[in-house]
Amino acid sequence: MSTPSQPDPYGQSQPPQDPGYPVQQPGQYGQQPGQYDQQPGYPVGQPPAYPSGAADAAQVASARPGVVTAAAVLAFVIGGLGILLNLLAFNVLSSLSFGGLLVVLAILTIIADAALIWGGVQLLNGKDGRILVIAAAALVVINLIAIIRYFYTGGLLSLVIPALIIALMLQPATRNWLRSRGAATF
Repeated sequence: MSTPSQPDPYGQSQPPQDPGYPVQQPGQYGQQPGQYDQQPGYPVGQPPAYPSGAADAAQVASARPGVVTAAAVLAFVIGGLGILLNLLAFNVLSSLSFGGLLVVLAILTIIADAALIWGGVQLLNGKDGRILVIAAAALVVINLIAIIRYFYTGGLLSLVIPALIIALMLQPATRNWLRSRGAATF
């Protein structure tokens, strides 16, 4: 026989109690009083094991640092935009019968931008970091020539971003990650 539920002083109602059955405590079905909810698959009283050791250190060391990803993304963006804009510039310069140094700079910039994209791919694969540094340095030199010779102020941004790529590539995290993968770096 069950008794009517009594109101709890905290406003919660108690379930009806039958004197023939043991009182069920809140928690999981069949749980003994005093036990806490455990994650499935772990024995009672033992915390889950966390990875440790040399294998885990190798896994952490092989994780690609953010500076590597940032350098590659900058290389892809600047390389892609540089190719498109310099192809357009080359086309305009050719149609207007401009020649000489401007055309040569446009062609060299297209080649350096393509090398920037190739270097970014090589970097993300952990194969070689030197390609990206050399391509970015070539863009710095080309843009310095354009700024000095033609006072091309648009070259300031295309001077700063390759310099930033070089700075990211020379970070210890980038160099250590490349060396851990057996890749060449400066």
